[in-house]
Amino acid sequence: MELEPTGERYLPSCMKGQIKYEHLHRYALSMELSRDKQVLDIASGEGYGSASLSKFARSVVGVDIDSKSVEYANQKYGDRPNLEFVVGACEAIPLPSQSVDIVTSFETIEHHDKHEQMMQEIKRVLKPGGMLVISSPNRLTYSDLPEYSNPFHVKELYDYQFISLLNRHFKHVKIYGQRLATGSFIFPLKEASQPSFNAYTFNDSEVNPKVCSLEEPIYFIALCSDEVTNVQPAIDSIYIDKPDDLFKENQIALAESQSQLHQTKALLSQYQSQLHQTEVILMQCQSQLQNTESVLEQSQSQLQHTEAVLEQSQSQLHETQAELEQSQSQLHETQAELEQSQSQLHETQAELEQSQSQLQHTEAVLEESQSQLQHTEVVLEESQSQLHETQAVLEESQSQLQHTEVVLEQSQSQLHETQTELEQSQSQLHETQTELEQSQSQQAQTEAELAQTQIKLKQSQSQQARTDGKLAQAKAQLQETDAVLEQSQSQLHQTQEVLERLLFKQNLAATQTEGQHPMQYNLLLWEAWYAYGNGDMAGVAHYLQQSLKCTHLSRTETVVNWLESFAKLSSEKGYEFDSYSLTNSVEWKQLMRSVTTIRTVVAS
Repeated sequence: MELEPTGERYLPSCMKGQIKYEHLHRYALSMELSRDKQVLDIASGEGYGSASLSKFARSVVGVDIDSKSVEYANQKYGDRPNLEFVVGACEAIPLPSQSVDIVTSFETIEHHDKHEQMMQEIKRVLKPGGMLVISSPNRLTYSDLPEYSNPFHVKELYDYQFISLLNRHFKHVKIYGQRLATGSFIFPLKEASQPSFNAYTFNDSEVNPKVCSLEEPIYFIALCSDEVTNVQPAIDSIYIDKPDDLFKENQIALAESQSQLHQTKALLSQYQSQLHQTEVILMQCQSQLQNTESVLEQSQSQLQHTEAVLEQSQSQLHETQAELEQSQSQLHETQAELEQSQSQLHETQAELEQSQSQLQHTEAVLEESQSQLQHTEVVLEESQSQLHETQAVLEESQSQLQHTEVVLEQSQSQLHETQTELEQSQSQLHETQTELEQSQSQQAQTEAELAQTQIKLKQSQSQQARTDGKLAQAKAQLQETDAVLEQSQSQLHQTQEVLERLLFKQNLAATQTEGQHPMQYNLLLWEAWYAYGNGDMAGVAHYLQQSLKCTHLSRTETVVNWLESFAKLSSEKGYEFDSYSLTNSVEWKQLMRSVTTIRTVVAS
């Protein structure tokens, strides 16, 4: 039976490196403190730590909430009479009150949020004056950095939170820090029976025989007790594992890094070749861009000409429409006059027919007495066709004819007067004919104007149809031109972006001197500034985060260098750099919290 390596607990059989050093060192420093004591090991996990303490302690009880881990520990270490493992939680320890001398709890408190209940249970099972040895990850250096994120941690504590929690339950608390560091070790060639070594550090411009302070540790380790003597023993120590040498691992990593460096140089050479090809392509793109601009200018010229023709056509169309409206108005008036004339003509024809009947009777009377009356009848027959269009003249003629009939009936002597009246009637008929001819001439002129107006209307409609066709064609050409223009602008923007990036790389490579920032750092900084110019704040945070890996500056110098570089690049391009809006953005604030943590760890 083996436990599954989920990453939630340390397993000695399959985990090596940093995590091994951290966990085994804690139990190693607790072994002497546990000598001849009754010990409770909370969150005992696989059981290796409780087993190590059982070599020195009077008795050890390992408590863990996972039943499979408890079963596995009992099977693996169950042959030791002073060691047992039971299932239980840290806020409900399955032991009697005041039953143990020492409680060890390593990497437990961050896996739950019932911290007060846990402390109360520990105080309950400890004997008066008993001691708690407990560890906790430092949230500042552990969890605030992405590479140390642990999905199994529920509630991690900062240093002041951890110390405050312990001081609420114990009168005396002594805090130590733990993290891995490289150094120079001088030890016997053979393992010594008694550990004895001196510690030295460089301080105040000279070497001093003392242990240096450990700033920004990854883990806190605390000795807690109500008796001050229990926390006085120093647990300053080192842990070295002969088969697991971290320095050798670093040498292997260095060799791998050097190999990657050679590969990177090869890629750089390849990228330089690609850069040359890109420059050739860029020149071709610039040539195509010039051609596109020429085509665009021609299209714009054609568009302006089309717009001028369109405006002229629209002006002519408005004039034609005005003339058409005037012609239609005149046509309506003429039609009304024509209808009125036709109505009068019908009435005149009816009256003329009646007059003809009366004249026939008058002719029968005049045949006997007047020879001149025959001549008058011939004249009257000729004027009948003309009397169709004039009502007023016929009415006067009828009146004269009626008078003539009366006169003929009374006496032939009045013939002379009738002839005189006839002459007057002929004169009036002549005037009527003249007016009729004028009316017919006006009607013909009106009809000619109407025909001409219809011809102009047809020409206007045809011209309008041609104009509409030209307008639709011009709109289609304009849309195609706009599409070509947008595509050209997009290509130009992309080309400018590539060109600016290449120019910046070339200038950076040409001006790079020893002691300046690495080229990769400057390139990432330029990418961040370019993302800022495009309003991509997420890209700004990403590239600045990446640049942290390429600089030796402190956190304050790095941030100042970012802002100065942004201002300088913006000034070179003629842009206004708004540092206030940048530093008050959500992305910048998140980046600052991350930078503060990262730079603190690097500085320590």
